Amino acid sequence: MHLDAFIKRLDDPAFDTNAKTDYRELTALILLLDIAVDDGRSMNLDLSDKAIEAKFDEKIEMFGATIKNIMRSIGNPGAAFISRIETKEVLELVSQRISDTLRSKPKAKQTWFDKAQGKPEEDLDSERRGMQSFISRVKEIGNGVNGQGPK
Repeated sequence: MHLDAFIKRLDDPAFDTNAKTDYRELTALILLLDIAVDDGRSMNLDLSDKAIEAKFDEKIEMFGATIKNIMRSIGNPGAAFISRIETKEVLELVSQRISDTLRSKPKAKQTWFDKAQGKPEEDLDSERRGMQSFISRVKEIGNGVNGQGPK
């Protein structure tokens, strides 16, 4: 099993989309390709080597991106083109399976709550002083200081 062969196969004219594309046939080809890929591993693949593992994951990402490019080339079909919609759904399903299950380890996810890597801690002293100043003015206004009462 060589991922390069599968990626190259997606460049075949059978996977091109145009006005004459038989989308049911394209769906069948994608499903057959999905079956053939299986888990994306071969007997000769040694994932204990970090360099080989990184290259394998990079090829998996390229494979998934190539399938997504086919999906994007279909465009946004209307309800009258059910075969195009079904093809896009299969392409999305296969690309998601490739991204989620074929990699040697899950892709690192970054959330809003993760600390930015390599970024120094922010100095919040000026913001803190500004907020204290603001709060003290609000308290003065709320207490009727400076001849102003609550509204």
